[in-house]
Amino acid sequence: DSLSSVFFGCFGLGDSSYAKYNAVAKRLFKRLESLGGKSILPLGLGDDQDKGGYDAALDPWLVQLWDAALAKWPMPDGVS
Repeated sequence: DSLSSVFFGCFGLGDSSYAKYNAVAKRLFKRLESLGGKSILPLGLGDDQDKGGYDAALDPWLVQLWDAALAKWPMPDGVS
């Protein structure tokens, strides 16, 4: 558990027409977890084949990222 004090988020950019679609992001996510890292939100997978491009998945994932980060590490009083 060498990463037991590490919190992370992982988003992959890929193209589902490729056989190994987002393979690196999937492997990285699993490896970080296997080493004790704690994901603050689910793995995000962007697909360039999506009608909206990878942004179709990235934009809502980023909203979730900020929500999760601010829930875990709130801003100090008076800071917005």
